[in-house]
Amino acid sequence: MDLTNCANDPGQPISGALGSRRWCDVLFPVFDVTDDCPIGPDDDFNVWSTQRGALNVCRGGPQELLRVPRIVSGRAFDQIGFCLVRSGMLSLDTQRDRRTCAAGSVAVFSLRSPFRLSWQDKEAARSSITLWLAPARLSGMSDDNVHGRVLSTSAAVAVFGAALQTVAEEVQRRGRQALDDVSDGVATLAISLLSTDSQPSDGAPSELASFVTIRNYIDANLNARDLNATALARAFGLSRASLYRLFEPVGGVASYVRARRLERVRETIKEPGLLNKRIAPVAYGTGFKSIASFNRAYRQAFGESPRQSRKGARRGVVESGTTEQLGLLARGLMELE
Repeated sequence: MDLTNCANDPGQPISGALGSRRWCDVLFPVFDVTDDCPIGPDDDFNVWSTQRGALNVCRGGPQELLRVPRIVSGRAFDQIGFCLVRSGMLSLDTQRDRRTCAAGSVAVFSLRSPFRLSWQDKEAARSSITLWLAPARLSGMSDDNVHGRVLSTSAAVAVFGAALQTVAEEVQRRGRQALDDVSDGVATLAISLLSTDSQPSDGAPSELASFVTIRNYIDANLNARDLNATALARAFGLSRASLYRLFEPVGGVASYVRARRLERVRETIKEPGLLNKRIAPVAYGTGFKSIASFNRAYRQAFGESPRQSRKGARRGVVESGTTEQLGLLARGLMELE
């Protein structure tokens, strides 16, 4: 079933039946889903949003999320997230270090910077509540004082976590007006926490910086026919073993390159100004050597053929004047000022 944007109804979240959708459709383009697991029967995701702030409540979901800032169809996101871990154990990797966020702790991150969120126990139940604020709400506090923080083991953090849970309960009961009513107070508490709470890093070196650098190189060279592990290892002075270790969490180098090429084709063939462009040249121009293998890979990745994707994009133009299919989270964040 299609996800339904209920943002115009103040009593409803930006929500919908997840059905057979994939998590990338829910979280695109705010996050890349590196292990795009199917949406389980117990999974749930809702976003309530006002101009003052946004709140999303998630149960289940992908084991790992990657954030690499980029502009998609002229849109960028720069909000600050305060993620309360309700159950499970979350790791927050930035380009500087890696920190662990146990249940009851709050991970803080800026969408203007690269980072990775990963749940440590694949089988354990996981749920979270994330408060999103525009950077201006943090009184000019720099990303260096915000991004990559983990707030835990203090009475103040416990109060903030309890406040977020109370807000989540209220918005589920009364709608987003409840969020509007308390957003200023919760934002003030968040700023106070960032100003006073400080913790050392876990000390574990992060490989995210290298991964992000190589990923950006891949994105810029998707049309290269020799974009493979050998060429990448040579370009960055790495051994193949080191390169494989970096890309193991996302299924390996070849799998990652193929997935990025497929995503690029999908974005291109659904662009408003390119709906009449032939699909085959787009596929060839993105590094695919065979249309038959491209079509098979595309259907396997997205559950539909390239022509079906384009047909849906054309239908979107007729119905709403745009082909952009933003996920629930993106649609919520666009409300913030």
